[in-house]
Amino acid sequence: MPEDIYTFEDSDEAIDVLSVFRRKYWQMNCLYRGSVMTSDTSFLRLKAAETQYRGMFENAIEGIYQSTPDGRYLVVNAALARMYGYEHPNELLNEVSDIQDQIYVDPSFRDKFKEQIEQTGFVQGLESSAQA
Repeated sequence: MPEDIYTFEDSDEAIDVLSVFRRKYWQMNCLYRGSVMTSDTSFLRLKAAETQYRGMFENAIEGIYQSTPDGRYLVVNAALARMYGYEHPNELLNEVSDIQDQIYVDPSFRDKFKEQIEQTGFVQGLESSAQA
């Protein structure tokens, strides 16, 4: 008889071992389902937060954007697009490839902007004039 096969002395012993395996399987199954539910709940919370912040971004009355260090817009909100005379954010994204030369009246402003980001990690209270 192979060494990895266990033989039971009687049926009661076999039933006891089976009960332990069933209980362990049930516990592991519950843990797995709990982690899936936690994962699902986390996903739903994340999705709700994303929806909330997207709404704030899209409906803000101030212009908000994200750009690359070399001056290309990555994302702009509708308010910024309207400020620059575009009907939709995608129009601005497609037509402006160089913020420094195409947007700012004073192209050196972009350097001030980048300097403030490098020093503090954000820009606050910095205003510029844009080309019409």
